Amino acid sequence: MKHNKLPSLIISSESLKDLIRSHLSESSIIISDRYNYPTSKKIGKTTLVESSSYSIVKKITENYKYTRILAVGGCTVLDVARACAIGKELIVFPTILSTTCISNNRSRIHFDTGSELIKTNSPLKTIISMPTLLHSSEDELTRWTQSGFGDLFANISAAMDIQYKLNILSIEQVKENIPEVLDALKWVLLHYTTYDEQCLNKLAIYLHNSSLNVILRDNTDLSAGGEHHLYNKLYDYQKNNELISATHGQIVGIGTLITAYVFCKMIENYELYNNLKQAFKKLLIPHHYDGLNNIGIPKQVLINALSDISDKSSILGDFFSQNDFSILDEIFKKLS
Repeated sequence: MKHNKLPSLIISSESLKDLIRSHLSESSIIISDRYNYPTSKKIGKTTLVESSSYSIVKKITENYKYTRILAVGGCTVLDVARACAIGKELIVFPTILSTTCISNNRSRIHFDTGSELIKTNSPLKTIISMPTLLHSSEDELTRWTQSGFGDLFANISAAMDIQYKLNILSIEQVKENIPEVLDALKWVLLHYTTYDEQCLNKLAIYLHNSSLNVILRDNTDLSAGGEHHLYNKLYDYQKNNELISATHGQIVGIGTLITAYVFCKMIENYELYNNLKQAFKKLLIPHHYDGLNNIGIPKQVLINALSDISDKSSILGDFFSQNDFSILDEIFKKLS
C-alpha cells in the first residue's frame, strides 16, 4: 500500500510491548534487533535482523507474505524494514535515538560490491516509547543519545560543504539552510542539563524533522558531507581492528568539528565552531584527543583516515590534500 503523506511522530508514555501489540494486524510481520527480539517474538511473527545486507532483505521479501511491517530497534533494523516495505505499510519503533534516520526514506544496504544508500520507503508513523528509552542504563542512554546529537549536528558541516562546492563561503547561507539544526544547537547551549525525558523529547523531534527534510528535498545533501566520508574510513579501521566501541554519531562528530573549524578559518569567523565545540562539551561527545582515544581513535589513526579521503570533493578532502595536520592540535585541544 503506497502512501504520500509525511510520517507522523508519536512520543508515547506506553510500553513498547503495548505499542507494538496495538499496531499488529493479521498480515503484519515484526522485524527486530537481538535486544528487542525476546519482547517482539512474544507478540507476533518476528524476524531477527542483525545486519543490513541485501541477502537479509531478499530473504524477508521472498519468504514472507505481509502488508505491514513493524520495525523495532535501531537503524540497522529500520534500514532493512524500509527496504522490505516498498509498496507496503511501515510503522517504526526506534528504541534508541542514535541517528537522523528514524523517519526517512533512505536505507544503507550492504551488497556484495559494497554498501549503498538507496531510496526506499518512509514509515506511516514513527512511534517512540519513552519508558523504553528511559529504561536503558545510564551509560547506554548517554552513548546512544550522544550519537543522535552528533549525527544531527553533521548537518552543519554538510551545509558548509555545500557552500564550499558553490564557492560561496557564506555563514549566513549555511544558517539559512539548517535553521532547525541551529535551533537544536542553541537549545543545547542554553537549556541542556542531562539526558533526561525533556532532552529525549527534544532530540526525537529534531531527528524526526531532519528525516522529513530528506524526504521533502529528495536528497541527503544537507545530511551528509565530508564528515561522513571520514566516518567510513574510521569505521573501517575500527571494524578491521575489532574496536567497534564508537557510535555513528560520535565518529561523525569528529569530522563535523574539523570541517566547521576549517570553514570558519576560511571566513575568519569562529562563532559557529566555538558554539559547536561548547555543545559537544556539554553533551560529553568526544571533542579532544583524550576523548578520541577513549572511543578507539588515536591521533595517528585520524591522520591516516584524513589522508585517505584526500581525493574526495569536500572541505576535508581538499584542505588536507594541500596542508599538513598541525591544525588538528588546535581543534582537539581541551576546553577550560
